[in-house]
Amino acid sequence: MSALFSPFTIKNFTLNSRLVLPPMANEASDESGAVNEKHIALYVRRAGVGMVIIEHAYVQLAGRVKNNQLGIHDDRLVSGLRRLVEAVKACGAVTGIQLAHGGGKVTRAAAGGKVVAPSAGFVPGSKEPAEALEQAQIAPLVADYVAAAQRAFAAGFDFVEI
Repeated sequence: MSALFSPFTIKNFTLNSRLVLPPMANEASDESGAVNEKHIALYVRRAGVGMVIIEHAYVQLAGRVKNNQLGIHDDRLVSGLRRLVEAVKACGAVTGIQLAHGGGKVTRAAAGGKVVAPSAGFVPGSKEPAEALEQAQIAPLVADYVAAAQRAFAAGFDFVEI
């Protein structure tokens, strides 16, 4: 058990323990996808672990699963994300964020339009059928992931999870 609570180095990062808080759908944002004080308090309460991976953040509005999901699709969100990162890092945790597109789990209401996934049909647990992602939609989606990763690093995250 002592190894569980001892420092651990992964590449350039030394974690204060081998405990990791995985990304979870906290759904604490407003409809803009912005970080708020509820987010910060939630993560600070759990930031005594070696690594914190912030919840799935949508890279484009069409990939938002719920209206109160965290976003990273807009430059205006970087300052709030920076506040979150600074608060978690102040507790000693290496901090990353999960970049996401909800695919077939997206709802039209949350995404503001059609639902796309790797293939057409229902995803288990979804209430609406998805349309197959078209070839022409792939490059813009990849570009949105790249832009989201750049925002994450601008906000101070140590890594991104895709």
